[in-house]
Amino acid sequence: MDKRITGAAALIVLIIGTGVAQAGKPKAAEAMKVAKAWVAAVDEGKVEAAAALTAFPLWVVAEPLDGERDPCRKTVTDPAKLGEAIECLESYIEGSGVWKAWSKKMADGLVEPLLAPRKKLDKLAKTSAVVVQYRECAGVEGWSIVVVSDTKDGPRVTGFVEGAAYCGE
Repeated sequence: MDKRITGAAALIVLIIGTGVAQAGKPKAAEAMKVAKAWVAAVDEGKVEAAAALTAFPLWVVAEPLDGERDPCRKTVTDPAKLGEAIECLESYIEGSGVWKAWSKKMADGLVEPLLAPRKKLDKLAKTSAVVVQYRECAGVEGWSIVVVSDTKDGPRVTGFVEGAAYCGE
């Protein structure tokens, strides 16, 4: 009887341990690598390359600078529709800037139009890695914010937010 209890306890620990490993955050270096590759693929319009690094549903938000064009706000659940989201995002991505890990300090520095998605980003940062490509003020500052989640296939992009704001004098 004691052996069964011990065996059952060991099995529960093994199952819980495996589930936690898959549901945990990706390591920072892995998340950064996936985020950079995904942004490059989107920037170049490479749908297949981006799809290989994407998990669905994919949440995307791209807010225009001063309403100069339509915003891009989508939740993509069908991999076949990823091309439409990439087409929408391509014109927003700048492809330059310094990559950093998401932090409270960085989040506190966000300005409109990124204040609305911040709540969701803060929530996602509890279970996923969030990395940012920040473009410092040169008349306009910008953020490409990438959410990378751990999946059974490894780290994959599950969210993307792009925004810019005028800065300086």
